Amino acid sequence: MHFWTRSLNIFFVVAVGASGQTDPGVREFEARCAFCHGGDGAGGERGPSSLPGRRGRQRSEADWRDLIRKGIPGGGMPGYELDDGAMRALLGFIQSIVSPAG
Repeated sequence: MHFWTRSLNIFFVVAVGASGQTDPGVREFEARCAFCHGGDGAGGERGPSSLPGRRGRQRSEADWRDLIRKGIPGGGMPGYELDDGAMRALLGFIQSIVSPAG
């Protein structure tokens, strides 16, 4: 029993430590978007993909900012009022998955 408790504690410390190293944009996305849109933005059971492709949608940074702030009333997507730093971080992460380098 002691072995399993100790192993669980080590796992918890490693998991918490790893999440503390996460990029702020990733943390914002995970906290607000990933549940519906998937951790990689490719879509999930509750929300569509954030990536261009099937819908061919390209959004400007201003479009993303408006969508995040206003949400989609009646469409199940809430809006979020984020401070400037959190919004910049989230937009940076979204840009990285929508237009990956390479």
